[in-house]
Amino acid sequence: MTTPPPAARLPQIAVGCPRCGAAAGALCTSHGGARVRRNDTHVGRRAAWVAAGRPDTSSPGRSAAAAFEKGR
Repeated sequence: MTTPPPAARLPQIAVGCPRCGAAAGALCTSHGGARVRRNDTHVGRRAAWVAAGRPDTSSPGRSAAAAFEKGR
């Protein structure tokens, strides 16, 4: 069994990344999109997470649509 990378446990994974376009629940990618950022996320992703009101992260990888529906 493989251990998830440290970045997968960060709360800002709950929102998409405006810098690289990674979907909610997916890791950020490098400049060219060839490699995943295993240890951190882009600064803009954390800012997007804060702007989104710090959505629920109890279910890692849940979609942005599910988070939106819960907030209705």
